[in-house]
Amino acid sequence: MSSNDQEQKQDTASITNEVVQTPQAVEQAILGATSKEYEDQQHYLQGVRLYLIMVSLCLCLFLTNLEIPIVTTSLIGITDDLGDFNKASWVISSYLLGYVGVLIIFSKLSDVFGRKSILIFVVLIFIIFSGACGAAQTIEQLIVFRAFQGIGGAGNYSLSAVILVELVPSNKYAKYTTIVSLFYSLSLLLGPIFGGLITQNTTWRWIFLLK
Repeated sequence: MSSNDQEQKQDTASITNEVVQTPQAVEQAILGATSKEYEDQQHYLQGVRLYLIMVSLCLCLFLTNLEIPIVTTSLIGITDDLGDFNKASWVISSYLLGYVGVLIIFSKLSDVFGRKSILIFVVLIFIIFSGACGAAQTIEQLIVFRAFQGIGGAGNYSLSAVILVELVPSNKYAKYTTIVSLFYSLSLLLGPIFGGLITQNTTWRWIFLLK
């Protein structure tokens, strides 16, 4: 082996040792760790705090998804009061348009401004415009307010899904996603029942005001 080859190997070895010792190399080594190794380094919530957060997330998802079946059942009562039955479909469509339009955007915003801040923001949007829907005096007002309510609902759904994934390790995903799916299914089941009971016994405005 020539002396030039030996010198090149020595230079390569010295450079490699320097790179491994730099902070950048250490960070790359950490980022390159397997998901199991990464999870072992994390501190996940447990006990009462975990259960309280889970209940809050499930409640957000329940109320957000409840909006679709409960309002659909109450459309006749709403249009009997506000009129313009030919625009009734927009009461549902406007919510869904606002919902799907910003679903991914809020997830990205939470990467920038933090999960907690964005979740509080979208919950406030949902509550404020739910009240506005309950106070609507015309079908046009209701349609506009429903679109903004859908924006809040989209944030609730996307943030709850993101937080759930970060809240527990991967080996518990099945357990907690099952719990969330149960609440989601209950909202679809109870929505028409609640909508019919409220419209029949009180005013349709309570459908929005109970939020």
